[in-house]
Amino acid sequence: NQSIPTIMKRIAISLITLAAALIAGSAALAQHGGKAIGDLNKFMRAPVIATDANGFYSINRDAPRSLDGVQVVTHELDDGERNAYIYADDMLIQLVRFESTKDDVKFFDANFDGYVDILFGAARPREYSAIFLWDPKLKQFVEAPNEDMYNGLTAVSPGKKELYSYLSGSASMCGYSISKWKS
Repeated sequence: NQSIPTIMKRIAISLITLAAALIAGSAALAQHGGKAIGDLNKFMRAPVIATDANGFYSINRDAPRSLDGVQVVTHELDDGERNAYIYADDMLIQLVRFESTKDDVKFFDANFDGYVDILFGAARPREYSAIFLWDPKLKQFVEAPNEDMYNGLTAVSPGKKELYSYLSGSASMCGYSISKWKS
């Protein structure tokens, strides 16, 4: 059990960290005279991921863990959540908070719009992950809707524009889903 002053101190530190990251990102954008804002989408082009003979690729095996021009640094917090500092061209562009069972970061085009999206966590059965989609109009990452459908995500079919998930809750309970984005 933690005392109320200890909890309040941790909340204050988290808020200060978040505010500092947001201020740093805003200052970096202002320092670049808005140039980075106009060019930001070029850094977010989706990576080309080779598919197998059936037109699929595995998130864990094939999705890149790093990209030229885009870097992600994660930090685990005391409450079990994680912060991710996202950089483009060595400039902080965004701080996101997410929950996942692993600290893995993978880049791929989750919604088939031509821009890179980020999966945080292991894309395996019984592993919780979160996906953030690049929004080219807002020029930032937004958490994917209905994120529960990505738990256990293992394969992507770019040709069919489908995501395939194998979910497992126990040795006797499992499921399989196919997700397709609405146009």
